[in-house]
Amino acid sequence: MKVFALVFDLTRPESLESLRLWHDEIIKANPKARGIIVGTKLDLVQDRKVTGAAIDAITGELGCKAFLVSAKTGENCKGMIEELAHMVVQSETSAPKT
Repeated sequence: MKVFALVFDLTRPESLESLRLWHDEIIKANPKARGIIVGTKLDLVQDRKVTGAAIDAITGELGCKAFLVSAKTGENCKGMIEELAHMVVQSETSAPKT
């Protein structure tokens, strides 16, 4: 199993919508892949255009956990990285041995 992160910009709603296409491409290549959704630019509160409801809808549809982060301030970055690392470890321990 492989792990992925789908990233979108909280100030650009079209970037959230494009995640469906990328998710489908990843799953087509590796049906066992699991990932997270990462919304960036959390620090730009006044410019945010993506709603919590839209994020909830796509995470439910794609079966991925969402993290909203700011690369500028570092907010929530540690939790997102820890979740990805946890998923990698899980995928390695559950992978069949050859």
